[in-house]
Amino acid sequence: MNEISSVRVNAPDCDPQPVRQTSVVVGFIQDAQHHWTVQLSCGHSQHLRHDPPWQQRAWVLDPAQRAVQIGKSFPCGWCNRNRAHMLSEHTLS
Repeated sequence: MNEISSVRVNAPDCDPQPVRQTSVVVGFIQDAQHHWTVQLSCGHSQHLRHDPPWQQRAWVLDPAQRAVQIGKSFPCGWCNRNRAHMLSEHTLS
C-alpha cells in the first residue's frame, strides 16, 4: 500500500478545527472607567468597548440594544483560550 494513499483527507484526528466555546449573555455592567462589560453564563466577562475608530460597538451605549443581546449566544474568549491551551497540552504529551 502506498503511504500517501493511506492518509485520509479531512480525517477527524488530523488537524482538528478548534471548537469555539459559546456562552449566553446574562447581563451587562460598567467598570470604573464606564466601559461596558458583558456578563456570560460561563461566569466569565468581557469588555465591549465602543472606542472609534478601533472598536465600533455603538450598540453597547444604548440600553435597548443591550437588552436585545440578553440570552443570545456569545463566544467566550477565556473559555476558548483555556480550551486551546488544554488541546495543545494534549497534543504535546
